Amino acid sequence: MTDTLQPAVATPFPSVDLRPTDWTVTHDFAFVFGGAEWVTRVLSEQLLPGSTTKVLTGDPTISARLNAQGAVTQVLPEWVNKETYRLATPLYPRMISRLPRIEGNVLASSYAFAHHLRGTGRTVVYCHSPLRQAWTGSAAYQQQGPVVERAATRLLGANLRRRDSEAAAQADTYIATSRAVQRRLAAFYGRDDAPIIPPPVDDSIFYRTDTPREDFYLFVGRITEPYKQLGLLLRTFGYLPRKRLVVVGDGRDRARLEARAPGNVTFLGWQSPTEVAALYNRARALIFPSEDDFGLVPVEAMSCGLPVIAYGAGGALDTVEAGTTGLFFHQQTPVMVTKAITEFEALDWDEELVIRRAARFSRAAFLDRMREALADA
Repeated sequence: MTDTLQPAVATPFPSVDLRPTDWTVTHDFAFVFGGAEWVTRVLSEQLLPGSTTKVLTGDPTISARLNAQGAVTQVLPEWVNKETYRLATPLYPRMISRLPRIEGNVLASSYAFAHHLRGTGRTVVYCHSPLRQAWTGSAAYQQQGPVVERAATRLLGANLRRRDSEAAAQADTYIATSRAVQRRLAAFYGRDDAPIIPPPVDDSIFYRTDTPREDFYLFVGRITEPYKQLGLLLRTFGYLPRKRLVVVGDGRDRARLEARAPGNVTFLGWQSPTEVAALYNRARALIFPSEDDFGLVPVEAMSCGLPVIAYGAGGALDTVEAGTTGLFFHQQTPVMVTKAITEFEALDWDEELVIRRAARFSRAAFLDRMREALADA
């Protein structure tokens, strides 16, 4: 499995000055502290300690967590906030193009518009995914979600794609998180030279303890449909009344989904990383039903010895090994999820092997790869 994470073609990295004060790390939206935010924090504090971090917009308390060692600033006007930032999506390319250039080099931790920010030096993009509303998720966003967001995606999608492609063309180097993202960079941006450097797990928190396993399945993630597919699991467990599902997370669709959830599903809401780690150490398996660009949640779970039942697409294909650290279902239907659960329960799982395979995604491995990517060798 390890060799599948190497770039398809060995590409030399450009010579880049690694003095942290010459770098600014950019980030999209900081309203929740999820996987992309964790990566930005590692880039800011550990790869480039002393660097500045700029976010498009966010909650100040979340933004501050992206870089405790350096300055964190918001670049868009205050009216772009938690209530309005999704509605402002069509405006971002123009708004960002009017901002002054950042002095020095830029390392963009981007899943939306962070790669649009430009510096006076080099631009390196650590790409979690090309903008979903413009590319892979365009059809879904046109059909589901808030009415205004659906309409904007239909009417302005072509312009978003054009402006996004133009921004991507100006970057010097792209780095992909997974094979799925690597393929998207080639297909949407014509960037067929992007190496793969998987995101790191926080191995100071996510590790196996001596906590006994209990008989429940676990979902961890943002409760945002159609992206995270929690609704699929609620329908599935409605047909499995003797099995338990525990849901960790929050998001715009939580109230709606919780109101219709069957009685064997428990919503815990947002939990701290330590509390999530404790749940990984108690659960029977993690169920990961979405097609994520990479997906740190399965890696966190496996670092705690917890096998993963995953939808067989996206980043999970780079992290979960069928029959060793988990297994896949290949259609997002209750029937296929149920079949996967039945198959899972019929197998024996070696927790120590699961943990060893997850070690490939350690912080140390990530930092070594990123230093090599940015070093002036």
